[in-house]
Amino acid sequence: MVDAINRISFRMTDWVMSPFESFSPWVGLVVFSFLTASVAVLAYKFCSDQSALQRRKSAAVGRLLEIRLYQEDLLGIFGTLRQLCGATGLYLAESLKPLAMLLVPVLLLLFQLSCWYQSRPLELQENALVKIRFDGGSSIDLAEWELLTSKGIVIETEPFQSRDGREVLWRIRGRHPDPAGWVELKGIQEVLRKSVSVAPDSLVPISQRRLRDGFFSRLMYPKEPRIPASSVVQSIHLSYGNASLYLGTHEVNWMIALFVLSIVIGLALQKPFRVEF
Repeated sequence: MVDAINRISFRMTDWVMSPFESFSPWVGLVVFSFLTASVAVLAYKFCSDQSALQRRKSAAVGRLLEIRLYQEDLLGIFGTLRQLCGATGLYLAESLKPLAMLLVPVLLLLFQLSCWYQSRPLELQENALVKIRFDGGSSIDLAEWELLTSKGIVIETEPFQSRDGREVLWRIRGRHPDPAGWVELKGIQEVLRKSVSVAPDSLVPISQRRLRDGFFSRLMYPKEPRIPASSVVQSIHLSYGNASLYLGTHEVNWMIALFVLSIVIGLALQKPFRVEF
């Protein structure tokens, strides 16, 4: 089920992003902010009681104005604050239904966009660690496992096994541009491939992990399919660096940028859609 959700949502996200891969990362972020804001506005329009929402909002605003007008009446202000809390609570209660409707799609969108904005590809000559986590470390014989790579990637070290035997690490390096590169863990009975992107010339989705277990964890890393349940490998992890998003000379977190842009666009769409929130 998780693989089906990831496959469908990733294809949709990729279809929207593909025209903007050669542009600034901000372009795709603005597009998804517009889509998020549009869905949020429609959710409020059709999944909330607009008249009740307007009444609750007006009541809360009225209490704020009352505090402003009668700020010298200390005892009265405490009473108004109590009423303000009640009015705010009722307003939030009216908003719960559209917010609940938005929760799942917004989370899925964040997981998908993290592939594009959370990590960056390897640069030329940059090192990274490939970490394999196994079940039952005592039964893992490294002689039975081999790491292979695509042409643009070279393995720099022999495998290092942790004390408990459950983790094995290799260090790799991006030698030539290889946007669709890979590392492949080859055992006696199974072969597992993990995507690795080296020096692409455009914005590409990045997958830090390929996982076997965990419903929520697999949703967080949607690009690659699940490791088969019969495998002794729990996860394959690649140590990509964090991506950077800049506004002028200032670095901006992509999730904060998406959130702020969605709010601004949502407020701009409020009047054309005739919706209250």
